[in-house]
Amino acid sequence: MSLDSADRYPGLHPFAAAPFPVTLFTVMPNETPPPAKPADASLWCPTCARVVDDPLVCGDCSAVICRICGTPLESADELAFG
Repeated sequence: MSLDSADRYPGLHPFAAAPFPVTLFTVMPNETPPPAKPADASLWCPTCARVVDDPLVCGDCSAVICRICGTPLESADELAFG
């Protein structure tokens, strides 16, 4: 009379192949989001006469303003020169 694994090891699942604990390790790739692309349209402060890389955004009206002087910024690609 042969004994199967369920008879030899009570409590072991009948489909289990090994009578000892098995640990499986899986490696997940680091799924970090791609870095934010810099805005193609830079912002221009007409008062400071410079490109603004770190503007402030008003929490009430969502206006984009210069961090130095507080002037509303303009999109550099919308400026008409010459």
